[in-house]
Amino acid sequence: LTYSLTGFVNGESTNVVSGSPVLSTAATTNSPVGVYPITVGLGSLSASNYVFTLVNGTLTVTPSADVAVFVTGPTTVNPGQTITNIVTVTNLGPSGASNVLTTVLLPTNGVFVSATGGPTLTNGLLVWPPLAFLPNGGATNFLILLTAPTNGTLVTIGSATSATADPNPANNNGSGAGTLTALVVPVQFGVRAGTNVFNPQTGLFEQTVIVTNTSLSTVAALRVLAGDFASTNGSPRTNVWLWNAHGTNFDGRRFVQYNAPLDPGQFVSLRLEYYNPTRVPFTNSLTVEATLPVASTNLTGGVVIDRAFVDNREAGNPRFVIEWTSLIGRNYTVIYGPTPSGPWTPATPTVTATATRVQWYDDGPPKTATPPLSVTNRFYRVILNP
Repeated sequence: LTYSLTGFVNGESTNVVSGSPVLSTAATTNSPVGVYPITVGLGSLSASNYVFTLVNGTLTVTPSADVAVFVTGPTTVNPGQTITNIVTVTNLGPSGASNVLTTVLLPTNGVFVSATGGPTLTNGLLVWPPLAFLPNGGATNFLILLTAPTNGTLVTIGSATSATADPNPANNNGSGAGTLTALVVPVQFGVRAGTNVFNPQTGLFEQTVIVTNTSLSTVAALRVLAGDFASTNGSPRTNVWLWNAHGTNFDGRRFVQYNAPLDPGQFVSLRLEYYNPTRVPFTNSLTVEATLPVASTNLTGGVVIDRAFVDNREAGNPRFVIEWTSLIGRNYTVIYGPTPSGPWTPATPTVTATATRVQWYDDGPPKTATPPLSVTNRFYRVILNP
């Protein structure tokens, strides 16, 4: 509580006053919202040639809330793993909080899948519709699904603001418990590689590789990288390369990619083909890495989507529709992604054409992971399967 002194004459000021008044009020830090009187007593005030007139005051207790944000989830994830982060917004009181606005800054290297509560996504920032009122002790949760990258860390930052005064911003400004950091750890694989056997029909050497997921979680896809080509006497070979490669790694090693999930304990058998013009036996090393799935889009398999529109006939549930010219009896895979260049996710199941035109609806699960209008953008491609 503070006080002021007025009414001085002849250029004098508070320096002629000694002592201080006694100020008291019934209001405390736990008092309900309202106006409380402040009573003024003379106390030890004194001043020569002055008489004091005491004027009581008022103290207004305004609403005060303590909004806090907590982001929880796994702190270690596998490459390509889809994880769920939980954003909890709570009010520690003492008053209710109005117009509570929650935001989450997503990891720059993760892939956003979906979120509950209907947020908007702009430049990596999720913004939920404001909560009109969050009472003292009240809380609400939002779920965020993300796909982890192949390496690095995922940093998710949650924060919230309120129209009600908040004297403790440290627990809702994105610091402390409002930030969750998850480390992407390599997945462990078991690899059983067969010998390189020459196939006279193709003119290629073939190697059967069995890869087992020995970790505790499912991997979205995997790569097998081939390198260290050498003669049987150990001398390096530069004229042998992986023939059926899907791409080349940053270190120059070519790889094949398995674009399907592999559950813990599950294995897959892959056949690697090598071009070796001298047909002299050779050895090589193999490395298996978890990665994200990428659908094949070779020019011989791509199909032109010649019509696309939104079907709004079902109120509140708009559906994306795409059409293409098809070959009767042939099988097609529809892939979708957030940008024109992916990353791509196959829709399930595949489509077998029964006529010369196919009309395909995206109405969300189980065809696609989320309803089409739950994300900012969705792009499609159609692949003609072999």
